[in-house]
Amino acid sequence: MAKAVEYRKRVPALSLPDCFALSLAVRDSWTLLTGDANLRRLAKGSGVDCHGLLWLLDEMLSAGAATAQPLHDGLAAVSEHPRCRLPKAEVRERLRQLAEDATEQSGCNGSQAVSPDRS
Repeated sequence: MAKAVEYRKRVPALSLPDCFALSLAVRDSWTLLTGDANLRRLAKGSGVDCHGLLWLLDEMLSAGAATAQPLHDGLAAVSEHPRCRLPKAEVRERLRQLAEDATEQSGCNGSQAVSPDRS
């Protein structure tokens, strides 16, 4: 708890739950998943491995934990949210690649197997 309070004092823009997440990641050598730039900077400065949503989707696909179609649909939905701050060019590229992968996974040749790119 003391470490979380210390982080909060150092970076007041962070929420207390973010500070607790970081303190646990430091203590237990966990990877931190966040899209918050302030938390990411502090985590990297504390030696914590830190990644975001796009990395997570890549990991899920490569591990076979999810197929391309639901990942495509989920990323498309997230990217349409007004508060989404994911990098637009990277999102477009991921959506394109996921659409290709979904078409290959479905065994379709020439027909569109995924929802249209909504970004």
